Amino acid sequence: MSHRRTAVYVGVLFIAQMLLFIVGSSLVTAYLEGDAGGTALTVGVVLEMGAGVAVVAIGLLMYRVLRLWTPGWRCSIRPCGSPSSPSRRFSPSTC
Repeated sequence: MSHRRTAVYVGVLFIAQMLLFIVGSSLVTAYLEGDAGGTALTVGVVLEMGAGVAVVAIGLLMYRVLRLWTPGWRCSIRPCGSPSSPSRRFSPSTC
């Protein structure tokens, strides 16, 4: 997939997640204020979950692009200066 196509997908997902969250949030708020029934709550929560899925998809798509600019970076749960390497001090150059 080209970077241009990835950028288009990320843009569409960004707009979609914003719209899904706005509508879902307004439906949940209407339910909490007593203006709507249980169906509005269900639909609102499903829309907000869809917004969350879109945010995850944005992150996955952006990882494919951004990893090319930082080739030495790998996903790691061990931070710099961890107990396994006590002699190292935290600095961006040693990470």
